[in-house]
Amino acid sequence: MSFVIRISTRACCSYIQTLCIAALLLGSAVLFRQYGSAVTGRVYRRTACNKNSFGAFRNPVFVQWPVSASIRITELFPKATAAEPEWFEIYNGCSTAVDLKGWSYCKGGDTVTLALEETVVAAGSYAVITEDAGALKIRYPYCGSGNMIEPGRWRKLKNEGDTIELLDAKGIVREIVCYDKKWFDSWGALSLERNGGECGCCASSWSVAAKASIMRENVAPYWRKDGVPALDITPLPFTPDNDGVDDRLEIKVTLPSTATVQIDIYGLDGRIMKRFFGVTQKSLFWDGSCDHGPAPVGPFFVVARVTDGKEVRYIRKKGVLWRR
Repeated sequence: MSFVIRISTRACCSYIQTLCIAALLLGSAVLFRQYGSAVTGRVYRRTACNKNSFGAFRNPVFVQWPVSASIRITELFPKATAAEPEWFEIYNGCSTAVDLKGWSYCKGGDTVTLALEETVVAAGSYAVITEDAGALKIRYPYCGSGNMIEPGRWRKLKNEGDTIELLDAKGIVREIVCYDKKWFDSWGALSLERNGGECGCCASSWSVAAKASIMRENVAPYWRKDGVPALDITPLPFTPDNDGVDDRLEIKVTLPSTATVQIDIYGLDGRIMKRFFGVTQKSLFWDGSCDHGPAPVGPFFVVARVTDGKEVRYIRKKGVLWRR
């Protein structure tokens, strides 16, 4: 029997030692080998094997520690259509350029080389690996700048769920991501976006994209994963008098990944006092100011206009503004 343990790069040495001690208590020996570079992070492959004597080792146990957020798979599209081939996006978070020559991706033990020639991805830039670069350029003629790579052959991605490993030219695992359709209320023929989570194989790290953002910053924030839209405001009453207590109104938004929202704050007279466009965070803050000066004391209404496809929903919350 064998198993793999993936450890976040934030894991401390004492935690790794605990794993090793546990392996030894199970009658295992632990062999250490280190790969990778101190500049971009480290990849550790721990091998612990049961042994009843000093002879043969059995039952290997691997502990893999992928490189920290340097090269990351940030978006993927496994559900190919007649107009759009499969693809996944790589982001270079290093401070220097990375040459993808000799790099590969592995799926189910089958390794596919990405590029045989020099293919440089600048620091802070993207590359897209696709089954058909020509078709993808037609599908997204105005995508961001970066490399679009079509390997010599393609290993199909599964629609229901899959695991992708990204390996450098030395065969070192630089990234591991997973996805599963069970993680999402509704997926459809849309791409999945990495929302900044460290764990590439956690449901919380992926969101269904409202629109593919090929070679651009992802647009599906990490918090857009709830199926039912909701709105909440606090504190009540709200007292923006600069005394350090309840000076800002916090507006909390819950949204599904496919929805967009516009938030307006209305006075009792029905006029809009504040408008928030393109909400990109779960919490917004209002300091009680308007275009024409401080908002008047009294009741106000926060209204969220949530659009999800053809469905439009309004959510309203009542608040009170007071000044001491």
